[in-house]
Amino acid sequence: MTKVELQQLSKQFGEVTAVSHVSLTAPDGRITALLGPSGCGKTTILKTIAGLLTPSSGDVLFNGRSILPIPAEKRNAVMVFQNHLLFPYLSVGENVGFGLKMRGVEAAVIRQKVEEHLAMVQLPGLANRRPNELSGGQQQRVALARALIVEPTVLLLDEPLSNLDAHLREEMRQLIRSLQRALNMTTIVVTHDQEEAVLLADQIGLMFDGKLAQVGPPSDFYERPSTRQVASFFGATNFLVGEKRGNVVETAVGSLQIAPNPIADGPVQLTIRPEHVQLVPADGRLPNQLCATVQEAIYAGTHTRLRLILGSDTALTLLTSPSAAKTVGVGTAVHLHLPPDHLWPLP
Repeated sequence: MTKVELQQLSKQFGEVTAVSHVSLTAPDGRITALLGPSGCGKTTILKTIAGLLTPSSGDVLFNGRSILPIPAEKRNAVMVFQNHLLFPYLSVGENVGFGLKMRGVEAAVIRQKVEEHLAMVQLPGLANRRPNELSGGQQQRVALARALIVEPTVLLLDEPLSNLDAHLREEMRQLIRSLQRALNMTTIVVTHDQEEAVLLADQIGLMFDGKLAQVGPPSDFYERPSTRQVASFFGATNFLVGEKRGNVVETAVGSLQIAPNPIADGPVQLTIRPEHVQLVPADGRLPNQLCATVQEAIYAGTHTRLRLILGSDTALTLLTSPSAAKTVGVGTAVHLHLPPDHLWPLP
């Protein structure tokens, strides 16, 4: 197994800084996702690990050893690109076995391993086809098999699901996770899709403008975002400005209780996810009960999104079941509960 460490990694292209002082550890045998909007430096980092780019400063370590002096072909880190990059004039089997052929492996051994790896990615019996005879999802599986057949210690995936439709994305996610678990291979995947990162990865590194904004397990980005930008990227829409004193925050809509947390007292923004805001009876038995008026109700199949107005101009968004929403049309007065455990202060 291989632990990958980035130490103060930076990369400049002329006057443009693509990656700025990024430090991150990808644990061995786990999936780490580099997540962020297009142009934030994710793929630059992946190519630097693979040896396709040289960093301007900083270091990349495999199991504590710098790999920068090691050429790309000897790092045993294989990259699967977004657009497959299969050789159109070679058969599927020849594409999958290409890396072994370049290493001088005997033809009989290559044929056997090609069959094994095509079966591994659920494409048995397709060795003699050409890439243009396959669907996009099948081509991506061929590219994955081509990477795995050389037995890399680090697998690098660059937007592996972006060209697939929703159904195929789900299939490929399951395949990648099952293969990664079976092979116990350190995997780093680049994506701009937060749902994909959450479903695939054990750890996420969220990037903006070439810098790491937050690193941690997927749950941290929902429950303990470090900044408003991080919270917004993960779908948070509710923010309340206030003054924190201990476990109470004074806001424009009243005093709100929060759970104990490490954020210092002073000005904060409270955030609570729409799915955690609750409609409740007006009995006053729960803390953080507020009155609001329904401004908008949007049916979304599995849920209804309510936009609520508190006081003169404070807005909150709530997700509830379609059945519950039937009783609260536009203009209806409602009572809300903001659970203290789900109110998170941002400094």
